Amino acid sequence: MLAFAVLGGPTPAQAGGQGSSNFYENANFGGYTIPVSGSGGTCINLASNWHNRISSIKYNTSKVHLYSLPNCWQESGYPDQSYTAYEVPYVGDQMNDRAKSFRIW
Repeated sequence: MLAFAVLGGPTPAQAGGQGSSNFYENANFGGYTIPVSGSGGTCINLASNWHNRISSIKYNTSKVHLYSLPNCWQESGYPDQSYTAYEVPYVGDQMNDRAKSFRIW
């Protein structure tokens, strides 16, 4: 089952619970957060108010892949990046504040 929601809009950053994934607008898990879930590498587009805002992530899955284009498109000149650590305090200069879509496994 695939789910994606902004519950009541952005909320102050909090650590994710069991089985949850969270994207944060600031490095080191600061600022607002958006809880997300998904499986099997299904592409999920971020809500437009979360385009170009992600700086750090926490998740309890095996991999997260961020894309700078909608619909998980990969194109020359537009970065994308995979993450396999469960806590990523900074997504790196290439993807900081650039994500528009993602996949999680």
